[in-house]
Amino acid sequence: AGAFSWTVAEVAAKNGFWPDVISTDLHAASIHGPAYDMPTCMTKFLMLGMPLVDVIQASTEAAAASVGWADRVGTLGVGRVADIAVMQLEPCDAQLECSFGQLRHCTERLVTTAVWRAGEACPTTTEQVWPNPESAAEKHANVRHRPRPLRNLCVFTKGFWLHSGLTCGSGT
Repeated sequence: AGAFSWTVAEVAAKNGFWPDVISTDLHAASIHGPAYDMPTCMTKFLMLGMPLVDVIQASTEAAAASVGWADRVGTLGVGRVADIAVMQLEPCDAQLECSFGQLRHCTERLVTTAVWRAGEACPTTTEQVWPNPESAAEKHANVRHRPRPLRNLCVFTKGFWLHSGLTCGSGT
């Protein structure tokens, strides 16, 4: 989400080109928008038409495999870390920004309702309000509006499941 562009993602989606891995690339400049958290990054791909089962797989099993942790996280099983997030789709009426200040109307979002880390229940955080006016305005003012190369559709970050605390099956 650190370099996520609605324009590039829409062109890729229109051509059936989906990311193999979805992550947040969460850092100080994206946590208050446009990335926010893992459910928000997943919601963006649902908005583009990526099937829910593929969004979950790209955010869990494929993400763990991409960093060589498929034997520990990414799916549930004997001998694996019991990291679980329960999510539901909820209706919403909001604008969701990308890293380049572009806004798209969102009518449905993934919301985390319960989390377990290593088998222990954890509190969930309050969902963010979209868009964060300061983040969206800053991105809009400071970014040239030109699509980035397709390589920026998804970011591979070794700690993707450590950043969010709200991932679906990949940990906290």
